[in-house]
Amino acid sequence: LYKDEVRLWKRFKQAKIGPARQAKRKDFGLDLLVNEKRIAKALAKIETLPLDAEKEYFKYSKNHLKMLSATILYKRGNNCHVVSGLFHDISNIKEYKRESNYYLGLCSHEMGFYSESTTRLLKVVKAEDPELSPIAIKVLIKDLPVQYELTVARVLMKIKNKALIPDEARDGANYVLSRAYSIDLQFKIAKSFSEKVSKKSKYYHKAQFILGVSDYALERHDQSIARFVGLRKYMLTKKIDDSKLSSLIA
Repeated sequence: LYKDEVRLWKRFKQAKIGPARQAKRKDFGLDLLVNEKRIAKALAKIETLPLDAEKEYFKYSKNHLKMLSATILYKRGNNCHVVSGLFHDISNIKEYKRESNYYLGLCSHEMGFYSESTTRLLKVVKAEDPELSPIAIKVLIKDLPVQYELTVARVLMKIKNKALIPDEARDGANYVLSRAYSIDLQFKIAKSFSEKVSKKSKYYHKAQFILGVSDYALERHDQSIARFVGLRKYMLTKKIDDSKLSSLIA
């Protein structure tokens, strides 16, 4: 059996092995052949920087952190008793004076300190700040005690950019302006503002009274009487409890 196997293997032609040749990248479908040298070059070098090279991107001052903290707390709501002190601490620093005064005005109004809030928020209105003035006007008009109506009106008279008055405060602004002009005996102007107060406004009945007074002052007596009669019916229908106004038109 052994001899037969030997004879069988001898029949096969043995392949001749030629000299070694260099591998070509086209044989492997690669742009570059990977070898040890290339791997070594591709490895990222990790470099350790000295500690003094790691500098802060932005350094927050204590006052800046105080402003930031107070603003965040205010915007969460119902924190005026906490943030008022923080805003007050930085209210005289030039960099934070504008915004801290604004937030102190909002907080004062929210807590019912109307004398303080009116003073602060009117400063914001006078500055005609496109971002803050409309909000200040809206807050003032929304809940404005009678004794501060004329004070607010005098400032609204003087602002150049009337577009700063937001739509939701327009009725209230028109009313306080009409009242101020009527006190100044400028009845034509007073009438023009009171006519702009819509029926949905809480100031509507007061604006109608100023219209009646203005008509009478402008010697439109019949229109004035008709205005007062209509106002009396309106107040009875809407059950508006305003004893002072009712006594004036009785």
